[in-house]
Amino acid sequence: MKRVVVYYDTAPELLESRLRAQQGNTTLIICSSKKQYLQQLIPFLSVRQPTPAVAFKEDTEAEDTCQSQRPHFLLDPTLQLMSISKATKLAFCPTINTLRAYLSSLAILDHTKSAPRASLMIVDLILLHHATSEFSVQGLMRSLASAVEAAARNQVDLQLCECRDVHDLENPDRGARLWDAQVPLLSGSVRLRDEDAGWSGRVISIRTIVGRWFEFEKTEEPKDDRATEDEEMLV
Repeated sequence: MKRVVVYYDTAPELLESRLRAQQGNTTLIICSSKKQYLQQLIPFLSVRQPTPAVAFKEDTEAEDTCQSQRPHFLLDPTLQLMSISKATKLAFCPTINTLRAYLSSLAILDHTKSAPRASLMIVDLILLHHATSEFSVQGLMRSLASAVEAAARNQVDLQLCECRDVHDLENPDRGARLWDAQVPLLSGSVRLRDEDAGWSGRVISIRTIVGRWFEFEKTEEPKDDRATEDEEMLV
């Protein structure tokens, strides 16, 4: 069973890519409320996609082309999309406790037993912990262990993904930037003086924590491993 950190820029890109790929049965856990998730999708779904077509017009307009518009892929009720969507289960976990409880009782029934293997994907798990007392090695490892155990119990592949905010693409606290954030060892640690002063005590990068269980999809330049040798001894 594979455990991989994958890269998708935004929530709409992730959902469309997963549905187009037809990668077997998928349980997609969204670490936010349904309302918050829809707010990420709606700006993209409301844009109609152009389809080139030849317009038969008189005289000089006879050879012109016009653009007919069709609904976004996710709103176009084709038989293919409906068939694929049946193999995708969505679950919304807006709190850390909800996520851990859901993972502890998760039962994935894959009756197909055919390739590709069923998969479990968790979106924005790191973001869910951000700005909480659980944003630490202790808190993250507890949630990651729950995810790994749930995937092993159900014999499915496990993927993690952090998406950028479609309303603020430069937000430093969203998306793949979070993998390189630094967190303290224990939950409940406090920052020194202000938000920019850093944490009290030893800190470790989230990439190092997650790397104990997951492989990172190779879409970035390799990082210098010398700075993480001491961190790995603590995880």
